[in-house]
Amino acid sequence: MSLGIFVNHANPHTGPGKVVINLLKGLKENNIKFRINDLGSLNGCLQPSPYLNNLPPTTLIGPNIMVLPTDMPPLWKKYNNYVVPSRWVKDLYEKYEVVDECNMDIWPVGIDTQIFDGSNKTIKKDCFIYFKNRSDEELEDLKSFLIAKKISFEVLKYGHYSEPDFLKHIKESRFCILLTGTESQGIAYMEILSSNVPCYVIDKLNWESDDGKVIQAASSVPYFEKTCGIIAKKHEEFEHFLNNLESFEPRSYILDHHTLSQSAQKYLKLLEKSHAV
Repeated sequence: MSLGIFVNHANPHTGPGKVVINLLKGLKENNIKFRINDLGSLNGCLQPSPYLNNLPPTTLIGPNIMVLPTDMPPLWKKYNNYVVPSRWVKDLYEKYEVVDECNMDIWPVGIDTQIFDGSNKTIKKDCFIYFKNRSDEELEDLKSFLIAKKISFEVLKYGHYSEPDFLKHIKESRFCILLTGTESQGIAYMEILSSNVPCYVIDKLNWESDDGKVIQAASSVPYFEKTCGIIAKKHEEFEHFLNNLESFEPRSYILDHHTLSQSAQKYLKLLEKSHAV
């Protein structure tokens, strides 16, 4: 099987860029030949393309094309097959009539379990706070709580770190506290799980409009199970989390469900389903 994929960029510091990089790694692991941005062979379009009006109607579109279906209404009339990163995003899209005649499947990109392998741990602190799209008030409240509990921590703010910085925090921490907004997939926290670092999640339960109107039930961790850690509203489960820290096995969850190879194989099946290959 040979396939062609359109991408605009593959910046590893962005979610859309990491989707590209990890899918291509997974295809290579499966010995699948592919071409990038070859208009004669395109059957998957991961990102916005200047050629969107000229691709075959069977082209598999997504997951990083638009925020809402209403951002690009004509697209849903031209193409029939789409992928979105998680269940709550699919539920959100299905609220819009423009998608009624289209096929929509859930496809999360895989995680690089070799880079994020949990090896060479050198514990220097209890935890790090992964902070993204939450209020400064919530962060200050969490910091005060941890100081009172005599928990050592550092804060890692989204958009203000490199991948080596990220890996350094992972290797130096017993656990992570996720204080993030809703995630369509959440590649970074899944990389933390792949490193076998349990997560205490202060979940964001709703996706909201810019004016604060609740649009859709959602989550900070759309891919998570009880082996990964604990999901809570605030601090109410923290003692239970600490008392059971050694029982969590988050890496096993990623290895079972979200490797590069597994994700690439699912993407190929979706291409076949859409008759794009």
